[in-house]
Amino acid sequence: MGLGGLGRRLLLSAWVLLLTLLPAAVWSEQTELLAAMCNACHGAQGQGSDPVPALAGGKAMEARMLAWRGADKDAAPEGAGHQMQRLARGLTEDQIRALASHYADRSEARANQGVRP
Repeated sequence: MGLGGLGRRLLLSAWVLLLTLLPAAVWSEQTELLAAMCNACHGAQGQGSDPVPALAGGKAMEARMLAWRGADKDAAPEGAGHQMQRLARGLTEDQIRALASHYADRSEARANQGVRP
C-alpha cells in the first residue's frame, strides 16, 4: 500500500520541518556546552563574583570577545596573555555571537529578578 499524493506531501513537509529545526536544536545544545565553560569562572548564570565580572551579553560582550579573538598579544584588551584572549581564540565568530545572545538573555532574567547584571 503506497502513499497517496497527500501522504507524500505531508511526509515531505515533515522532513522539511525537521531539517529546518534540527540545526537550531543542535546549535542551542552547542551554545549550552560552551556556556558551561564560561560558567566555570563567571558563575552558573554568568552572574560573576569578585574579581570575575558578570557576563551581561549583548553587543558589548560580542565586541569584547571579538577584540580578544582578533588581537595580537600586545594589543589584547586586558594585556598580553590574558586568559580571555586565549579562550576567545578557540571560538568562531558565530559561537561568540551565540554566547553573547545566551548571556544577554540570562542578564535580562537576572535583572527581572532584582539580581545584579
